[in-house]
Amino acid sequence: MLNLIFFLILSLFFPQTASAHSEVQVIEMTKDGFEPQSVTIDENATVIFLNRDDTPRYPASNPHPTHDLYPEFDPKKPIEPGDSWPFRPKIGVWKYHDHFFPHMRGVITVTPESSNSKVDDKESPTTETKKTGLFYILQDALVKIIDNLQQFFTPKISYQPQNHNEFVRLSPAGQTKVIEQIAQEDPKKAWKYLKDAYKNENGSIGSVHDLAHLIGGLLYSSYGFEGLSFCSQEFAFGCYHGFLDKAFAKNLDHLLDAENACLELNTNDNLSGPAQGCIHGIGHGVASYYLTENLQEALKTCKKLIVGNQYCSDGVFMEFARSAPDSFYHKDDPLYPCDQLENDDLYANACGRNQPALLFNRFHMSPEEIATVCGSSESRSFKYACFTALGYSLVTSTSGDVAKITSGCQSIQDSEFMVNCLEAAAGNMVFQQITGWPEKSRAVCQALPSKFVTECLQQVEGIIKDYNLKTK
Repeated sequence: MLNLIFFLILSLFFPQTASAHSEVQVIEMTKDGFEPQSVTIDENATVIFLNRDDTPRYPASNPHPTHDLYPEFDPKKPIEPGDSWPFRPKIGVWKYHDHFFPHMRGVITVTPESSNSKVDDKESPTTETKKTGLFYILQDALVKIIDNLQQFFTPKISYQPQNHNEFVRLSPAGQTKVIEQIAQEDPKKAWKYLKDAYKNENGSIGSVHDLAHLIGGLLYSSYGFEGLSFCSQEFAFGCYHGFLDKAFAKNLDHLLDAENACLELNTNDNLSGPAQGCIHGIGHGVASYYLTENLQEALKTCKKLIVGNQYCSDGVFMEFARSAPDSFYHKDDPLYPCDQLENDDLYANACGRNQPALLFNRFHMSPEEIATVCGSSESRSFKYACFTALGYSLVTSTSGDVAKITSGCQSIQDSEFMVNCLEAAAGNMVFQQITGWPEKSRAVCQALPSKFVTECLQQVEGIIKDYNLKTK
């Protein structure tokens, strides 16, 4: 907070900092991400990252977790709640993320002074313009003084948990530090540690999906595409997502290499669960490359794959639903962007599979409201996917509450789609490994009309076998 107060006061004495060409740009870090997510400033401006969240935050340049495209764009420590970090970026287009929550992303475009020309997105360091004058000398000196003061007054956090239970109770900052320390020896050990710590827990509980992202990126850095075989499906495929985010940080040149690595995970003649999940992770990486802003280009990229285009597209839509700026979606059009895509059943299905989670998380709709949205589409493929995904979302949004899941699915008027919803929920219980999933998944199946119960139970057993899960 000292940094923010200092720069606001400084701007009073040096009014050029508030002009159109030399300004203080505040970016707030909130529970919903960076606000604003995208800014354009001139080369003399200072950006202040202000933590409005109730947990430590850590803005840094891409790629996660190394930040090596612009190493100076890294505070080197967490920004505590209420504190801030000032940074004066050089000319270029700088994509960044939160090191603790890597799905939260932003971009800063820095233009030459008095220039309205577009800056190329090189995602690489450029020669920094020399800045002179009393303002800059004072600014640089005082930034260092305040940074040292903050380090002196910031309490030290212990990152030495004695057991897995202590690790789970750490803050995201503490957990990240532990994982990074273990990964220095070998990222494979960090992945095993995380899986042991969250054994039999919800696949996306707390920050565990983001920790899996972190380890996936570290595996790519250490082993290249061979490291993909060390990832597995736990925590909603977070390891695959982080791995492929890192692989596509600079370009998409290795798109087919990634696909081939995913196909090596196949366990049968058809695309098995792990291979599907891996290709789905390619979609996440592709969407991240396009900063979850250019949906059409991301979907076009998925079409370059030899197989598994639909799983890649599904990953694209999921990443957009999770990470795209709020301005991308329209509350008055809850079918967007699915109703604006080309008439393609592939996209209708992939987009529909991600719409309920979007409506739950972005617009806080009830299951009954979402069921109404799903049924309002003219596309049967969309309806099928949307009602099926409603079952998935009910599992995560209710933390596996069987009564709420069955009630939500049974609000669907069409009996065929109601069955789809309940079967999907039972399967997602297993996939997410919700606490008590062996019993709860079967309880959801039992809520079906009697003629569908056996089929649902067989589906559950198939998922258990496909992912080599143990029921005890």
